[in-house]
Amino acid sequence: MRGETHKAKIVAGTTTQVPTLPQSIAYSLPHVAVWFLFAPLWQVIPGVYAKYFGFTLTSIAYAMLAARLLDAVVDPLIGRASDIYKDRKGSRKLFVAVGGIAYAVCGYFLFVPPPGVHIAYFLGWFLAFVVAWTTFEIPHMAWASELSLDSSGKTRLFAIRVSAGYLGLLLFYAVPLLPVFHTTTITPETLRWSATIAGLLILPLLVICLKVTPDGRAPTRPRSSAQLGLGESASTVLRAVFRNVPLLGFFMLIALVELSNGMWYGMIFIYVDSYLGLGKQFAGMFLLAFLIGIVATPLWYQVSKRLGKNATWGIAAAILLVSYAFTAVLTPEHTTFANLLVLKGLNTVALVCVGLMEPSMLSDVVDYSQWRFRRNNAGLYFSVYIFFVKAIKAIGGALGLAIAGWYGFEPSVPIHTQSSIFGLKLAAALLPCVLVLVSFAFLARVPIDARAHATIRRRLQQLKDRETRDAQTAAGSCREPV
Repeated sequence: MRGETHKAKIVAGTTTQVPTLPQSIAYSLPHVAVWFLFAPLWQVIPGVYAKYFGFTLTSIAYAMLAARLLDAVVDPLIGRASDIYKDRKGSRKLFVAVGGIAYAVCGYFLFVPPPGVHIAYFLGWFLAFVVAWTTFEIPHMAWASELSLDSSGKTRLFAIRVSAGYLGLLLFYAVPLLPVFHTTTITPETLRWSATIAGLLILPLLVICLKVTPDGRAPTRPRSSAQLGLGESASTVLRAVFRNVPLLGFFMLIALVELSNGMWYGMIFIYVDSYLGLGKQFAGMFLLAFLIGIVATPLWYQVSKRLGKNATWGIAAAILLVSYAFTAVLTPEHTTFANLLVLKGLNTVALVCVGLMEPSMLSDVVDYSQWRFRRNNAGLYFSVYIFFVKAIKAIGGALGLAIAGWYGFEPSVPIHTQSSIFGLKLAAALLPCVLVLVSFAFLARVPIDARAHATIRRRLQQLKDRETRDAQTAAGSCREPV
């Protein structure tokens, strides 16, 4: 195994791998550059293309939905291919490297369109961008589930990963504040700088990640070459998903929260810039909020250790609900920068927890699957998760844009009617509030807590020990007598 050897400790009678702090940081570093470009895709890019390039909100919404159709095919293939490569070569690093480099290239063309850009250009590079992101993100997240075996260790690793992502977001929103620009509003020029900076960052961060981080544990039961093909039937893949009850409960929960998240993020730049008239404050609002997010990440980790992941999720959802409700009451006449900072601060604190808990909870479900079905489904499950989150967020963003467009809201006009303002608030705040309220009913459907996960880990260790004994017995019986 390349890189430093994992630390090992005994937890509930099992050997538990825990990556060192330098390994955890190295693993997370590429996320700085990745999130430098990815999060603005949802809340900034639609607004910039609408305001500066004359795209209608409905045309952007249709393009984003079309991209999801491709994801439905690409994401599971990348997840399975990543699992197969891991089983054969013992590593997911090739996918992480290729996806990260392609992501920076595609991001530049999406963020820096030529004059007279057409909707086909936006659609094409949007598709390429999200495919490159998927090629990086699925193996990178599945890799984390193999680096640490105990539930708390997974949460710590994902907490560092989330912090790296928020550092990338902070860098993006710091760009418009640079003295080289005449305004702090996010413009096509600031997007060009952002794409260039992210492209320069991604390669050295990938090199550090791949050199320092170990490959992680091997599957509990390696499969033969005949079992490692991509040609598994659709029914086999579907059974691996739909027979996993904890996985289904997890997806029901995140569907509602991520749909609300997609609607809010898809509309917030337009809401602040075109409705509140505070576009110059947008970058500063996000910059300070993401500083808050970086501080909040280790605090959420401590809360989850004390209260458990489900209770921690519930607290975050309640804070998210408050942020949506606060959005609905803001008006152009009475909104200040302090109001915006409170709004985005609450929203960021909640979403930091969501971003931390989701992959950590899914990683526990991966262990359940490995014990229950005797196969390594990490890449498949994370591919389904990433596709699901992307699809739900895109549906939320497209739905928000479409609702605002149906009510006649246009970002390029200076005066808005009461009907168009209602449509904007319905999309950005009111419907997201309803979705989060409904999500509380599904929180109890995620049954794997710390005690259940410890039991799963013991059973996996017992299975591994039995397989080791069987292999030793078989090897001994094959030896020729001296």
